[in-house]
Amino acid sequence: PITITVVGANDLASLGGDTFGSVNEDGSTPDNEGGNLTTSGTIVVYDEDAGEAALAGAASVSGLYGTLDIALDGSWTYTLNNELAEVQALRAGETVIDVLGFPTIDGTNVFISVEVQGTNDSADISGSMSDVIYLADDDTTANGLVVVNDVDNGEAGVTAGLFSGTYGDLTLNEDGTWSYQFTAFDQAGGENPQSFGENFELQSI
Repeated sequence: PITITVVGANDLASLGGDTFGSVNEDGSTPDNEGGNLTTSGTIVVYDEDAGEAALAGAASVSGLYGTLDIALDGSWTYTLNNELAEVQALRAGETVIDVLGFPTIDGTNVFISVEVQGTNDSADISGSMSDVIYLADDDTTANGLVVVNDVDNGEAGVTAGLFSGTYGDLTLNEDGTWSYQFTAFDQAGGENPQSFGENFELQSI
């Protein structure tokens, strides 16, 4: 007799269903119209090998920006770690992708990807924001320093420029230093010298 033995080979599993989700820093979109800290879905495992079209088991997978909890039936929920510094550092419109892998019964690693969308965090502005010019002492300049603290990437700074006021000009530099030059000498003299001031509205990056 002739005997033929057929030895099977493993076919890699593939994934279908909801393999992508999206969450938002602080649970809000850049335009503050909704948003979420969690996203959910259900995946389906495909495998031509008998009895292997399933996950290896329920799992909780830690990613770079959050945690994926997946049940044996393929239903999953991703929860963003909103307190993470890397999450809070995202600017409005900036996105990163968290890719989370887990095994099927035959050991194939399959993946769910979650997009994390950043939102704007308000800047905290401090420093020496005022100064006094004493014209009687031939003083015509004022100086100071604006300090901007902002957790968003690349936004801890000011928009430099030259700003013209009613009585003088303000120069603001990228490092936050500023100087004001008084120019309205025609309004400062006379028998009854006046005291006056002006404000400039500055903008962080």
